Amino acid sequence: MPQIYKYICKSDQLESWEPKFSYHGFRYAKIKGVTSKPDADMIKAVLVATDIQETGSFTSSDVLLNKMHNISKWTIVDNLHGIPEDCPHREKCGWLGDAHAFCEYALYNYDMYDFYKKYMEDIRTQMRPTKGHNNPEQKFQVPTMIAPGKRTSTYAKIDWGVAFMYLPWYNYKFYGDDALVKEYYDDMKNLTDFYLNFKDENGIMQDGMGDWCPPLWDRRKNPSAMECDPIISANAYFYDVLNIMETFAKINNDAVYEARMKKEKEALKKAFNHEFLVSIPKTKYKWYQSQTATVQALQFNMVQEKDIENVVNGLVHDIVEVKGGHHSTGIHGNRYIYTVLSKHKKADLAYQILTTPDFPSQTYVMNSGFTTWPERQFEWEKMEGPTNSLNHPMHSGFAAYFYESLGGIESSESHSGYKLFTVDPEFPREITNTEVDVPTPYGSIRNKWSINNGLLNMRLEVPFNTKAKVILTTDELESLSINSNLLEDYRSENTLDIIDGAVILGSGDYQIEYLKSF
Repeated sequence: MPQIYKYICKSDQLESWEPKFSYHGFRYAKIKGVTSKPDADMIKAVLVATDIQETGSFTSSDVLLNKMHNISKWTIVDNLHGIPEDCPHREKCGWLGDAHAFCEYALYNYDMYDFYKKYMEDIRTQMRPTKGHNNPEQKFQVPTMIAPGKRTSTYAKIDWGVAFMYLPWYNYKFYGDDALVKEYYDDMKNLTDFYLNFKDENGIMQDGMGDWCPPLWDRRKNPSAMECDPIISANAYFYDVLNIMETFAKINNDAVYEARMKKEKEALKKAFNHEFLVSIPKTKYKWYQSQTATVQALQFNMVQEKDIENVVNGLVHDIVEVKGGHHSTGIHGNRYIYTVLSKHKKADLAYQILTTPDFPSQTYVMNSGFTTWPERQFEWEKMEGPTNSLNHPMHSGFAAYFYESLGGIESSESHSGYKLFTVDPEFPREITNTEVDVPTPYGSIRNKWSINNGLLNMRLEVPFNTKAKVILTTDELESLSINSNLLEDYRSENTLDIIDGAVILGSGDYQIEYLKSF
């Protein structure tokens, strides 16, 4: 059903009008009856969205990546109207999977503390009594796929429902505040136990929605384009959530549940690798049967140490040799693929996937004229007309890569709220400088680096009452200088810890140089 606003001007004076009880996204406005070409002085549109403060920033030497960053932010802000929506024009629904898909990127850029605190209560109010899967006699309180509202869809499948654990986790990780962890702990335990009720005889949870909207995927016309089995991606997420719940149990002094989560996590890791890790024919590599599952397994530390190199090479093999230098991921895989590749010394490939002008890629979408990320990854020049949503923030999640990989800044899980944070820029050779500003409860972390002939020059600002863990290879450590002093000279005048090759720096401003290892 088309949503159309019509306004007839009543005079030749400046007029202002806005609907009082509705809003919707749009791309074009049609103006009739004017004698001159419209410009910004004749007509202006005003953004209607939740008033969140932008607190972080990213910029780099690469124009394409800077544009992706702006599109990603714009797509998110367009979809914040009291809840994290899926789109601002058609459904306007708070789908849980969409909410956790872009949450970390939103937290890098905006003050979202009160927003997600409110949304957690929205999810709790949407809880419904639900029977257990393996044991129907058990009863659980389970959120619906959508919260809040009259439209609910079904009970929340694992990969959507994990938003109820991820949002408090990200809030804790970014702000260091355990209020949500304690307030919703019993509810999160209940939901975790509900999903454990889907475990089969092989230790795999038989539930999942799937890696939403991979390239060319259409649920009715082309369902096979979803390369990743929904059970696999859901179990990867659930493994990560079991790890989170282990931490939450510790925060809540629940030693019994903490031990149980540790046991369940170890069992799922074993079952996951037994069931889904396979050899790739005609190669010596392994993978988890799709790009998305392989990326998730690497991101969530599900891959055994002895297999990591082969699994990374298996992922690269599929991207390069099978997919011709392209991703085949939906929202689950696309969130992590660039970060994972960069972490494993494949930053040039991550950049290639993002910037290739051929379908599918973010650059292809931008070259097709979009200023927000569309819901579907289609070949737009072959379409007869627009289809589905052209503004979907779930596809903005990948852009956390700009901060955590290119900027190199991540909060420590053991010292949340950036009390201790890692500094480890991993970037392609095409990028020569990057600057990020990351908000923390203690002030802003600023990291501005440039590289020339392999020498990385980094200006790092560490906020008061925090520590930075600068991660370096052995070769990088040997060439390191701090504030124009070689490492040993600096150590002789300053207190400095070096732990497992990482240099720990207290609050202050630092000029850091070292020969970058690629």
